Amino acid sequence: EKRARLSAMRAAPALLAALCAASAAPSFAAGARLHPRTFLATAALRAVPSRPALEAPAPGPVETAREVWRMTRPQNVPFAIGLVAVGTRAARLHGAPPPDLAQLALVTALVCVTTSTSALANDYYDFLGEADALKETRALVRGAVTPGAVKRVLKWSYGAFLAGLCLVRGPGLRLCIYANTLATLLYTRHFKPLPGVKNALCAAVIATAVAVGAAVPAGGVLPGLAASWPVVVVVGLGMWHREMVMDVGDAAGDKAAGVRTVAVLVGPRRALALSVAPLAVAAAV
Repeated sequence: EKRARLSAMRAAPALLAALCAASAAPSFAAGARLHPRTFLATAALRAVPSRPALEAPAPGPVETAREVWRMTRPQNVPFAIGLVAVGTRAARLHGAPPPDLAQLALVTALVCVTTSTSALANDYYDFLGEADALKETRALVRGAVTPGAVKRVLKWSYGAFLAGLCLVRGPGLRLCIYANTLATLLYTRHFKPLPGVKNALCAAVIATAVAVGAAVPAGGVLPGLAASWPVVVVVGLGMWHREMVMDVGDAAGDKAAGVRTVAVLVGPRRALALSVAPLAVAAAV
């Protein structure tokens, strides 16, 4: 009986080592001959819970301001200013008097606010709807800026926009500028999921900047539109073509994100062929 107990005691370390080897990391090959103490130490380390990853520090005010500025796509602002100037020039060529420079500067500033806030609102609602999950370069996805910071900037921007809108002369022009900005705010949540509609809406918003620029010297939206309608139509149809072509390039990412565009529904080649239609009409005009 004593010999049996001694044999069991001598076999205990080997049995314990075998059990530890079975529960150790996969990197230890089965049947590897290591000292029991090594297996015990390894098992003990594996049993200790790992420390949670340290959270990234919140972005500071300077970093937040820089990222928000980039999110507004400032490279689009000169284009918006140019569209307003083209509309003003078209009205002048049709006999409109010289514009009020203060009103023209105010209207141009409001168009620039619409251009910048449209990019911010699009990124914000894309992030909330997880449509940006595959776009790791976006600031919100990278965590370089918080959704709360973007929302605050949008609130203050829209507040300044409404204050400036009250100084615009003419209810028709005020309504036109307001409707344009409202459309960009509702775009991501309501119009972007509609194939084809999103392209037409973007084109209409951009082309309206020409009509707004013409309305200042012409004294109203309708007289300004009458003086600049060929330019408005050409710009709108050209931007419609451009938006459809951009969707063709983003077809793979949009399909993975569940965004239904014309390129996703009919295929890139057919969508590219369809995009020629508005371009052909613009060339005819």
